Formats: sequence, C-alpha cells, structure tokens
Amino acid sequence: MHDDPMQSLETGKCAHGSHHEKPGGQEDVHEQTHACSHRPHHSHHHDMQDAHDSEQRHHAKHSRRAKWSFWTMGLGSLAWLLLRSGTKPRRLAYPCQQAALTTSVGFLGYLASLFGVAHLYHRLKHKAKRAKRGPVFMAALTGGGMVILLLLAFLALPDEFSLLKPTYAQVTLPAWTSETAVSNVYAVENVPVPDCSLAAGLPTTQPCNDPNYALRDEGVDSLVNEMELRGDYFYKTAVHPTGTVGADDVVVIKVNNQWGDKGDGRFATNTDTLKGLIWRILQHPDGFTGEIVIAENTQSTSVPWDITPANAEDQAQSFQAVIDTFFNLGYPVYLFNWTDLNSNRISGGNINDSGYPPGEYINGNDQDAYIMLEDPASAATDEFSYPKFQTAEGTYVSMRYGIWDGASYNKEKLTFINLPTLKRHGMAGSTVSWKNLIGYVTASDTNRFGGWNEMHGFFWGYLGLGDVDYGLIGREIAQVTTPDLHVVDAIWIATQGNNSGNVSRQDILLASRDPFAVDWYASEYALYAIDGVSQVASAARAGTFRDATRVNQNSAELVWPGGAYPYMDLLDSYDGDTPSDDEANQMNVYLAGANQCDALTEAAIEGPTVGFTETVESFTAVTDPLFATTPITYTWSPEPLSGQGTAVSQYQWPVPGTYTVTLTAENCGGAFTATHTIEILDIPPHKAFLPVILRNP
Repeated sequence: MHDDPMQSLETGKCAHGSHHEKPGGQEDVHEQTHACSHRPHHSHHHDMQDAHDSEQRHHAKHSRRAKWSFWTMGLGSLAWLLLRSGTKPRRLAYPCQQAALTTSVGFLGYLASLFGVAHLYHRLKHKAKRAKRGPVFMAALTGGGMVILLLLAFLALPDEFSLLKPTYAQVTLPAWTSETAVSNVYAVENVPVPDCSLAAGLPTTQPCNDPNYALRDEGVDSLVNEMELRGDYFYKTAVHPTGTVGADDVVVIKVNNQWGDKGDGRFATNTDTLKGLIWRILQHPDGFTGEIVIAENTQSTSVPWDITPANAEDQAQSFQAVIDTFFNLGYPVYLFNWTDLNSNRISGGNINDSGYPPGEYINGNDQDAYIMLEDPASAATDEFSYPKFQTAEGTYVSMRYGIWDGASYNKEKLTFINLPTLKRHGMAGSTVSWKNLIGYVTASDTNRFGGWNEMHGFFWGYLGLGDVDYGLIGREIAQVTTPDLHVVDAIWIATQGNNSGNVSRQDILLASRDPFAVDWYASEYALYAIDGVSQVASAARAGTFRDATRVNQNSAELVWPGGAYPYMDLLDSYDGDTPSDDEANQMNVYLAGANQCDALTEAAIEGPTVGFTETVESFTAVTDPLFATTPITYTWSPEPLSGQGTAVSQYQWPVPGTYTVTLTAENCGGAFTATHTIEILDIPPHKAFLPVILRNP
C-alpha cells in the first residue's frame, strides 16, 4: 500500500511531492519530506526529554483507554450479535455483523484463555505446596504463568492490534424528496448475499438449477422495481414509450474491468450484479429479441474476461463464466473487448462538421474501430472518440449514431448502460459514473493531449495540466454519446485506491439517469461515509473529486445540444466541508430495501387439458408479479412423477378419467392456490400397415 500525497496535503503535514499516474492507471508517487520548523541546537536535550515524558503519558493513557475499550467492545459486540443475528442467522452475512462476530470471538477467546490459565495455575500451586523447594517452584511457576498468560492474551486479542488497521462502519443511506429536484437517484441497501454461482455454469442442484432463481439478483430487482414505482420505467413498451430498454434493442453494458486482475478482485464490477441486470433485461414483458453486449476498454492493460478472483460472492464467477452461462442457455448475451479497437483509430474530422464523419458505416467503412473527432474548442488533437463495432450476431453498432441496417441508423434501438464499481481514486478522488466512462473513450496515443498527465488534465483538470476547465468526459456525454442509465455497484467499496488497498462490504446498489447526481450521492453517503475515507473522495465536499466532477458537469452543461440541460448543477460558488442543501435539493433520493417483500398476487397452471394414458404430461406454474420476492416454494398435489418443489412438474396416469392438479405457490407475502383439470383418454391403438403384394396377371 502506498501513501497518497493528496491525503498528506489534507492533513496539513509538511510534505511536498508529485503524484503521477502511469499508462494503464498505475500510480507513481515521488515524495520528499521537509522539516516544518527548525529549533536552536541547545534546546535539543530538553526537547528530547519533554518528548519522552509526553510519550510515556500518552502510552499510559492509551493503555487505559485500550483496556476499557477492549471490554466495552467485547461485551457490546457480543450483545449486539445475539440481538441482531440470534433469531436471523442470515444477518451474519452483513458487514456489521461480521465485524461484531470477529470481535466477539476474540473476546470469548480471551476470557477462555484467562480462566484456563488461572485454573491451571491454582492446581499447580496446590501441588507445589506439597513438594520440596516450594518457594523456588512457585516463583518459577508464577513467572512462567505470566508469560503464558501474556502470550495467550496476545493471540486471543486480534481486535486490540487491529486498531492499527482501518475498520469500517455499515453505511446507512438517507432518502429525501424536493420540490426543486431535477434528477432522481435510486438506492438499495442490505442487498442479500446471492445463493447461486455461475462459476461452472448453471448449477445442477435445486433451487439453483432453475434459471428463474439462479440468474436473478434481488438487489437489481429492488432497484428496478423502485424506479418503476416512481414512474421511471426500465422497459420501453407501447404503454411506456419513454422506458430505457426496448424489446429488440442492442443493449451495451459498459463494465469496469480495468483492474480486475489486482488484489482480491474487488476492483472490477460485481458479476452478481451484472448477472442480475442481464436477467432483468431478458425479462422484457414483450419478450426480448435483441442482443446484450458486455463491453470494456482496459486501455494499455490487457485484463482477460475470465480473470479470477472476481468481484462476486463466489470469486470463481468471472465475467466470462456469467456470459457463457447465459449463452449456453440460448440467450443472446456476448462480450466485446473495445481494447482491441485502440490499434485502429480513424480520423473523423471536426465534431462540428455537417454529415457523418469518415469511417462511419454510412460512408462505406465496416471496420471495427474508434472514430476520433477534433474539438476546435481545445488545444489538443482528436479529443473525442467513440467505438463502432460488429456484434457476434452481425449487427453493426455505432455508439454515436445507433444501429446501422445497411441503409440508415436507428438510435432508438441502441441502449447504453454504464455499470461502474464505486471506489477511491488517488488522482480523481473517486471512481463512480462519469469517471468509468474514461474506459469508453480511447486513451491510446496520449501524445495527442501532450502526454499521459496532460491527458488527465483534459479529462478533469488534473494538476493544472492540459486545459483545466475543459472536462473531456462531460463534453463527451453531451456531444458524442449519452448513457441511458447509470447503475453503480457498491456491493464492495474500495476505500483506498482504484487498484489496491482495503475494501469494505456495504451491499449497496444505486441508479440514476444523471451521472453527476448519482456520483454526488454515492461518493458522499456510501464512500465518504465509511470510516477513514478522506473528504477528497466526495463530490459534495471541497476537494479533488468535487473539483473533477464540477469541471465535467460544467462542461456538459456548457455544450448541451438543444433543449434544457437535464442534470444537476454543482455550484461554482460553494466549496464547503459539508454537503450543500441547494445541491441536495436538486435531486430526489428514493431508498428501497432489497429485503422488502414483493408478495405474490396470483398463481396459475399452464398445461394441456387433454392427454393420454401412458404419456407424460407437463405443467408449469405461472405467478404474478413477474419479479415477486424469491424464494418461491411450489407444492404440487397429488405427488407428481417429477418436479415437486419446482415450477415445472410431470404427471402420468395409467387409466382414463378426469384428473385435477393442484399447485400451491408461496413466498414471503403468503400463498396462492391454483387448480388445473385434464381429461385422460385411452392411448390410441397402434395400427400396422403391411405392404400390398400384387401378383402379375
């Protein structure tokens, strides 16, 4: 773990240095420390004695505080653990309960070792009184017992020494509404731990062998349901034409895999969240007939899609494993590595030129490539860029103009979802929505900006290099490609850096159509709210990320084409150490609990009404609403030939007659019963046809 010079500046230490990011995002810190003051030589001895006395007082005070803190934390953690998880063991998966469990185990271990050594000491003391040389033996026993006690206490007190390590609180998210809101932010906390892993494909054991159970994610469902509840529709239909995803769209999901090969894997987008988002898209009420493409540009690095450990409950569940599972089940889900396009960059002329740029499909170029565009408002060259590529099913996609059918573009059939993971970043302050879009543009050939550091100056004004007020990503959002939705993965939050350091499990998901609003909220109430995270990580407080976010937000607002600017406005006049009410009032924040119960409202059985003896007949359970909270238990009566406990059952009857099949479907909200009648007929007799043999006349 390296020191962050930005943090040393915040704390007021007398440190000077430079902080550079190498190609691929690797950070290189050069720091020199200088004395902040100089004292006369003759006072050196007194200074040393004062320092020694002060240090002794400090250690004594710290020792007393640590002693009482240990007993308070131990007893408190044990009580909290029993109260919160005693009746609901599933809560042990929550980060706060895991922390309480660790503290409680250490505390109980300490007590066990303390009483054990005391008991042993008294037994040996009793025996020593009867032995010769009792005083000598007792002295040795006492000394040895003290050493053993100290060693056991040391081993049993991990929390005492964990004071040197960062500890993280469980975040509690606020919600509010405002009459002056221009944007909505949706949040889910306490996302449940998923039960199923796709590391080896769809599992073969119940209930995970059912795609309806294994492929969904309760957090994603709660997030989308909350959006729909507020009239912000996820599905585009005839009834809701302003929805996000159309039934025949090409849906491009831009994930974060730039540092998927670093640390313990928590620096890439969570694949459980990705799995749930894909599944939700596939459940379009009109039937999904389009394609889903998972894309990323890892710039100068080359991170494979199958890298593990992955950011998932089962860290063997890589991006590749998730997509392979969907594909093998017959779903149109694919991967595309935009990194491969970095070597094929096509100059598309000026951003303000009329018509379509050279290199586009309409101009006869069907290559996979990055189109580069010159911005006359900047001193760099070919600042803008966007990918065009052919999908696995042969569809031509221009991320600027839409789907090319050989004659024209259809922008309405292209949906772009940005799916970043929330984490700290040494140069930008944080990585959330707009920062994740740096993996959408190409950073190849950084000399067009003047160099790597200068490029980041154009991105967000880094170190005053490049054009400080330019805001490339904000201008890119406004003038080239505007994502339709931003979904922020904050299941695990990296609290120290974008590719190294500690992470904290928070089980949070967020979404918004406004990248600056969700970044403001997520960086403040999910990242900054974690103990030990610096203020510079919040877009709501003065510091690095606020400066970077405001540069891009101002740039987007400045060049927004036609109509009213749709996003929040970070105030240029405010740089306080607390969030601004005027900025908070520009958004509504809706909070849904992922563990809330979406009750069943109906159950029915689909199946044949007429069948035959000696023939297996299948019946399928149909429940409403489509995304009722799982698990759903299915009980069939009479006992089926197979499928008891699942949504599909099989029956076979030996004699003709009229039979009734009964289904009871139950979830957290209650049970519904449905019946279905089938008439069984005798199996039709088999007829044999013999060849006709004619005799010659």
